[in-house]
Amino acid sequence: YSFNLKIIFMHTQQYQKCLDACLECATICNHCAVSCLEEKEVPNLTKCIRLDLECAVICRSSAELMTLNSAYSSKICGLCAIICDACAEECEKHSAMEHCKECAEACRNCAKEAFIIFQNTTNKNQGIIHPIAYQDECAILSRATAELISLGSAWSLQISELNHIVCKASTDEYER
Repeated sequence: YSFNLKIIFMHTQQYQKCLDACLECATICNHCAVSCLEEKEVPNLTKCIRLDLECAVICRSSAELMTLNSAYSSKICGLCAIICDACAEECEKHSAMEHCKECAEACRNCAKEAFIIFQNTTNKNQGIIHPIAYQDECAILSRATAELISLGSAWSLQISELNHIVCKASTDEYER
């Protein structure tokens, strides 16, 4: 049992800063969305709230794939960096509110860490078009896809495409 934990720990060490940033960002984005709903000018904050929720979804999903040492961590971290930057940009427009200011900072940090993972693992995985995927990875991305679609996310297509690739690879692996 302790041997398995050591293996998991060794795999997640390379992702630890990004994992921490993703989990913190998801938590702060959720807090920001709820706090925005308590503000007087909610109609002016709808884009901020939507981006907070989208960002929380992608951050949680990125963290889950990294804990699995997924070969698809790079791809989801690339998307995570983009969504975090968009969320930070929107929250910065409302930085007079402390929750938006904190959210923008967490999003910028997460985007930076996610981009590092995207760059590092993309370079290592060059030449591998569709690596092996497992049912857990498919389930994580299926849930993220459903959540982003339900939010009417502009990133639904990108996450759907990644979900399709991962679930197909998972099916192929299962049929072997």
